[in-house]
Amino acid sequence: MSSKPDPATALRVQLNARTGTFDLCNTITGDGWYGLQFFVRCGDKQFRPHQLKSPRHQQGKTTWQVELASGLQVYFEAVPSPADGGIWIRPRMVNRSRRTFRFTSYGMATAPGARGPQLHQAGLPVFAHCENLRYENLPVSRQTYPFIRPLPETGRWFGRQGIGPIPMIALGRLDQNRWLLEGSASQDRATASWHLSLPTQSDRMLDYCSEYVWNGQSQEALAAGQTMALESCLYLLVTAKPDQLYEPYTAELAAIHGRRFAGTTSRLATEPVYCTWNYGIYTNITEEACMKRIKLVGQLQRGGIFQLDHGYQPPHESHSSWGYLDAYYPDTSHTWDTVRFPGGPRRIVDESHRHGLTPAIWWTPRMNIGGPIATDHPDWIAINRHGKPIEHVGDLHLDYSVPAVRDFIQRTIHTVIHNWGFAGIKLDFFSWAFDAPDLVYRHGGTSVQWRRWLLGMIRRELGCQVLI
Repeated sequence: MSSKPDPATALRVQLNARTGTFDLCNTITGDGWYGLQFFVRCGDKQFRPHQLKSPRHQQGKTTWQVELASGLQVYFEAVPSPADGGIWIRPRMVNRSRRTFRFTSYGMATAPGARGPQLHQAGLPVFAHCENLRYENLPVSRQTYPFIRPLPETGRWFGRQGIGPIPMIALGRLDQNRWLLEGSASQDRATASWHLSLPTQSDRMLDYCSEYVWNGQSQEALAAGQTMALESCLYLLVTAKPDQLYEPYTAELAAIHGRRFAGTTSRLATEPVYCTWNYGIYTNITEEACMKRIKLVGQLQRGGIFQLDHGYQPPHESHSSWGYLDAYYPDTSHTWDTVRFPGGPRRIVDESHRHGLTPAIWWTPRMNIGGPIATDHPDWIAINRHGKPIEHVGDLHLDYSVPAVRDFIQRTIHTVIHNWGFAGIKLDFFSWAFDAPDLVYRHGGTSVQWRRWLLGMIRRELGCQVLI
């Protein structure tokens, strides 16, 4: 943790009470965000403040409040970020009216006429977001830094479905190493997304808006007299090469969340992993082949992880290997193909340990259409707003709001680790259960909450030494 922030990257909060906006800027260079304005969306209607109230600066903390509608107030607390000179904003919404307030999203937008994000350097505006990795033209070409792209020619919404695992965006200029970073500091009920487009004003670098959204239910409800903590966010001005761009953000998360966030201390950052799926093997794997590979990998890696991928399950008439969650239903007595793996899971686990390797296994919670889970428990299957099962590349997913689903998943994970002895899980094809935009949970909750339940359950059940 830095005791004295760099003056060239430190941000300062400046409140504009009469316009209902605020700036986060560096007083030396002028780089930063100008004219940020909080908003709450309720369907097609948007609430924005016309002025800021009760601004106060005290001992490095800046607080203010806005009124979005009669009796609906949002309180803001902005403090220096714990790692290095950024700003950490923590908002909470209070409903002092007599009615429940329902809303569909909230965020920070550039106010009409304001300049928005600014970097006072020459160069084409670019942005970095992990969603860009999904739009590479492989194998035709690969950019040196594929997560960095020019601004989209038409407006686009990044992070809407959570397909990027890092809830952060960086704004910069081509061939420059100075960046504006905005990212989530929490993900309790909503996830961050961003609207980007070419500038509509000559003094703007781009048109920009952050929006916190969720899947699984159409609205959040704040009852009369209640208070709700909204997601907190980080704003950072950093000087970094592209391959170091995410380090300042992860350092802030580590400082905020402590041991809950491994960051650069994660074992995956330092330990080699061998996966049986690679090198054209796919599901064509056997116990005999694994024994040879474990011996060789132990000699080459001298430690690290041996991960058994898809292909250990019994074959199925319509699949080269059934392989999905159905293989674990109703219990794990028939999970393994005993012809190809006569020794079962213990043979893989014991042999890995004998050669100094950590054994890990591929596991997915998706299911086959017409499989035993879907047939026996249609009430377990994730559905859309029309009550129809949500399909993803020909598969089904679970509704984690159903108590019986959570019980089944927890028993399965317990078996994989405690009964079989695997010390790591490759969790694959699980995100669509939370990312489908028309998803509806039968028993309420948001996609962010249930994703946190799944990953949190695995971590609590398996302990801090288990790799996910």
